[in-house]
Amino acid sequence: MRSPGNRAVALRLLMIAAVVGSCASGSTSVRSLPPGARVAAGSEKPIPLILAADEGERRLRRTPGGARLLVKVDPQTAQSPEFVMTMETIPPGEGIPAHEHPSADEIIFVHRGTGAAQLGRRSATVSEGATLYIPRSTRVAIRNTGSQPLVILAIFSQTGFENYLRETSVPVGQPVVPLTATELNAIRAHHEHDIVFEKP
Repeated sequence: MRSPGNRAVALRLLMIAAVVGSCASGSTSVRSLPPGARVAAGSEKPIPLILAADEGERRLRRTPGGARLLVKVDPQTAQSPEFVMTMETIPPGEGIPAHEHPSADEIIFVHRGTGAAQLGRRSATVSEGATLYIPRSTRVAIRNTGSQPLVILAIFSQTGFENYLRETSVPVGQPVVPLTATELNAIRAHHEHDIVFEKP
C-alpha cells in the first residue's frame, strides 16, 4: 500500500504529465509572461507559461551581496497551487547562508558559474549542470567561489518561501535599502515555517 507521501508525489507527476500532454496537443493556451508581470488576482486555475531566461518578476535582494532574483512561477505569477520556481544570480564571493526548509523539498540546478555547496554533512564543488536535491529539513548552503556570477534555479515542492523572498527584496527599479540585522531577524522569525537559518 502506498504511503500518503507517495500518493501525493504520484498525483503531482500525473498533473505535470497532463499539462505537458495538453500543451503538446495544443488544447491548452500557453502564454509568455513579460518581465515583471503578474497574473491578475482571481484567476481560477494555474496558467501555463513559457518564460525566456530573463522573464519573470525581477527583484533585487536587500541582503548582503544584493543578488538579482527572478520569481518565475508561484501563486502570484502563475496561480501555481504548489510549485515555486526562482532564478538567482549570486555575485562572486557571496552566497546563501546555511538554512533548511521545514515544509518543502527543494531542487537547485546550477545554470552558470562555480560554487561550493554544503548539503547535510557533505560538501562539494558545483558547476554548470550540477543538481542538488534537498529534502525538507535538510541543511544547505551555497557560495559563489568563482570570478563570475553563480546563477542557480530553485524549485520548491510547496508554496510559502516566495513570501520570504519578496519581503527581503524589492522590484528592480526601486531603491535597494539594505535590511538592518533587526529587520532581517524579524522577517526570518515571521517565516520560520518556510525557512530556518542556522544560528552563527
